[in-house]
Amino acid sequence: MDDFLGIQDFTVQRIAGIITGFACWLIGIVLAIMVIFLVWAGIQYFLARGNETKVADATKNLRWTLVGILVILAANVIIATIANALQPGLNYKLLPLNCSPVSGAQAKCLDF
Repeated sequence: MDDFLGIQDFTVQRIAGIITGFACWLIGIVLAIMVIFLVWAGIQYFLARGNETKVADATKNLRWTLVGILVILAANVIIATIANALQPGLNYKLLPLNCSPVSGAQAKCLDF
């Protein structure tokens, strides 16, 4: 009963692992939604059939979808940079978040 809430094992690496896991999950979902919006903008172009206002709307939707994708990828880099700063000794990469399935010692670290 000494470690009922797991507070003694709560380290900076565990916090970074939780943030990284949540960021991977959230970025994956948002990027999937952005792909749907990208396809929708293409469908809008197809259905515009030369109508100037509909083409302008499709262009605006495409532009904001691409901006959204860039913002999400930038958030990925920012979160990964902070995670690498909290975990010294890791090699920095452009997108250093490791979104692979959790197994072994990592699963014990993230087990509640």
